[in-house]
Amino acid sequence: MKVCIAGGGRVGRYLAQSLLTNHHSVVIIEPIEAQCRMLADSLDIPVICGDSISVDTLRTADTASCDAFVAVTGSDEDNLVACQIAKREFGVDRTVARASNPKNRELLHTLGVDTVVCGTDNLSHILEREIETDTIRQLLSLGGGTASLNEILLPESFIYAGKAIMDIPIPGDTILIEGGMPHAIGAGCFLVEIQEPTDYTIRVERTTPSGFAVADSMCHQGLGFEKMFECFHYEPHSREEIHDRWFIEPETVLKTAGGSITTLVGYRNTSLFRLDEVNVSDTLTVDCPPRGSGLYVLEGAGTLSANGRSLPLKKTDQLFVPAGTGRFTLDAEAPLRVLHFFGPEQKQ
Repeated sequence: MKVCIAGGGRVGRYLAQSLLTNHHSVVIIEPIEAQCRMLADSLDIPVICGDSISVDTLRTADTASCDAFVAVTGSDEDNLVACQIAKREFGVDRTVARASNPKNRELLHTLGVDTVVCGTDNLSHILEREIETDTIRQLLSLGGGTASLNEILLPESFIYAGKAIMDIPIPGDTILIEGGMPHAIGAGCFLVEIQEPTDYTIRVERTTPSGFAVADSMCHQGLGFEKMFECFHYEPHSREEIHDRWFIEPETVLKTAGGSITTLVGYRNTSLFRLDEVNVSDTLTVDCPPRGSGLYVLEGAGTLSANGRSLPLKKTDQLFVPAGTGRFTLDAEAPLRVLHFFGPEQKQ
C-alpha cells in the first residue's frame, strides 16, 4: 500500500516508521526544510518540502497514485483541507485526518474525511504494531461516519489474541518536562518526579482543586515571588512544537516470551537519568549496569531473585539495586509492571 503523509512532526514520523516496518510505501509532505532533510536522511523515503494544502505540492508528491492520504499536521483546519484536496482533486480512496481538538471529530467526518483520529485513540497504537492494515475491514458505518463496526483478522502469533479488551494494556504518552516550564497535571496522569535534594518545586496556583489555600511560602519555597517568576520560561509554543520537543517515543529494548523492557526516557533524551518500564507475564532476566539503580512496582506481584537470594514483590514496593548485582530475575505471580530507573549517564 502506498501512503502519503501530510506533516512530518512526531506523529507523522512515527506513523511513517510503522508503515515502513510493515513494508508499505510512504511519501511525506512537510513545510519546514530542515525537518525535510532530517526525515529524508533518517527514513530514506521521498519527502516533499511544501504546503500540504497546495494542489501543486500534492501533485509533486504523486498523491493520485496513493491508496491512502493521512494528514497529521498540528492544524485541524489544514488536515481537513488537505484530505479534501486529496480525495476531490486526486481521487484518493481513503483519507485519514488527525484532530487535535476532539470537538472537531464530527465536523471533519461531516466534511468528507473518511477516518478522524484524536490524540486519545491509544488502542490503535497497539494494533498497528501487530497487524497489517489490510486485515481490517469496515462492516458498517454508524452515526453518519462518527463510528464504525470493523472486523479485524488477528494472526495466530498476535500477542493479545484470546484476551479481553480490558486485559490489554493501553500505552500512554511519555512527556519529559524541563525545569522552568510551567505545566498543569490533570486527572489520570502518573507523575514520576526526579529531583536533586537542592531542587525547588514552585507552585503557581493559590488554591488547590480541593479548595485548600496555598500559602505564599508553599508557592515560592522561600525564594520570594520576584525571584520565583525569574525561573520560568515565557516563550510561546504551538501544540506541534510541544509534542516535538517534550513528547518522547518509547523504545522497546528487550522482548521475550516472558516479558519486555521499554525505555521511556533514555540518555538520548537527557544525560541526567534513564527510566525503563519492565513488564513481566512469566519470567524475565534483567541485566544491570555496573552502578546502582532503583525499582518501583506499579502493578502485580511476584519475586525478584539475584545472587542466590529472593525477595517478594507487590504493588508500591520500592527497592534499591546495588551496583554489584549484575543481573536479576523477575518472576510474576500476577502480571508485573515495574519502573527501573538509573542515575546520570556515565561517559566511557
